Amino acid sequence: MTDYHRYAVVDSFPEAFHGRESKADGWTPLLVSCKAGHDDCVTLLLDAGANKDRAQEDGSTPVLAATQLGQEGTLRLLLDAGADKDRAMADGV
Repeated sequence: MTDYHRYAVVDSFPEAFHGRESKADGWTPLLVSCKAGHDDCVTLLLDAGANKDRAQEDGSTPVLAATQLGQEGTLRLLLDAGADKDRAMADGV
């Protein structure tokens, strides 16, 4: 990933990586990257200090999103970074 990509992904949204800023429903750059399986972005965001356990309004986390969508590489990155694999959604699932 180039310096430009780092700027576009990390430096443009500094508050989003620590769970202090997201869309109203809890979407963060990390969650979007996990859903899409963009492992380069996931790595960049995790290295920048993104909150790996930040949940959406419904309780969905990056780990759950990666699991549901079959993003095995993304899931491994999250787990290796210490993401909570046992956190349940708001409905207890």
